[in-house]
Amino acid sequence: MTDGKTAIWAIIVMLIWKQAGYLMLFYIAGLNGISKEVFEAAEIDGATGFRRFKAITWPLLKPTTMYVFIIALTSAFKTVDHLYIMTKGGPGNATNMLLFYIYQTGFDYWNNGKASAMTVILVGILLIVTAVKFFYDDRHAYYN
Repeated sequence: MTDGKTAIWAIIVMLIWKQAGYLMLFYIAGLNGISKEVFEAAEIDGATGFRRFKAITWPLLKPTTMYVFIIALTSAFKTVDHLYIMTKGGPGNATNMLLFYIYQTGFDYWNNGKASAMTVILVGILLIVTAVKFFYDDRHAYYN
């Protein structure tokens, strides 16, 4: 945690470890929602395992993937408590993320106006990215 290159990787590994099980629950639920008859029909048609995944499983999991992406994206910006506990943005601001910087601006430097403006901009950016991702993937998703 004293080197900037390893500290950021420690944060990344911790966030993946924290979120992986939670996000996999959604994929398990999505896989359980796919009808077994579809896989049986593909097997009768002679589709191999990879072909079944590419033609059946992955397209039917697009709504789940869209939801998981949005949840993971918004969770990635909520790392203030983890950064504060592990590194406090150091060493040399190597692990200082945007929301942690907003936290520091508002509560450490007492510049509430600037912190509020940055928060509104961050929410706007997240809203735009989420809306674009949702509406793009929604057109290509298959719903039962």
